[in-house]
Amino acid sequence: NYLLANSTFKDLPKEVTDYQVNQCLNYYYTMANHYGYDLDSFLQTAAGYDSADALLENMSDSITQYAREALLYQAGAEAMDITP
Repeated sequence: NYLLANSTFKDLPKEVTDYQVNQCLNYYYTMANHYGYDLDSFLQTAAGYDSADALLENMSDSITQYAREALLYQAGAEAMDITP
């Protein structure tokens, strides 16, 4: 938590944020399939969003935070010469 709060990030690579977006959508898509819905219907019924776009707009700060965490983990692993 300390490192994350005290780290500076120049730019977040699109690949990292795209990965987080895909993870978010995949979670809701899996839940939708589990309950027999398409994604947008599930989001409207269970999560209170009009669409996947509305979900992603609302989750943008969290997605950015998750991307920063992933980059911090990567930097720590590289600094310790750990290969995941």
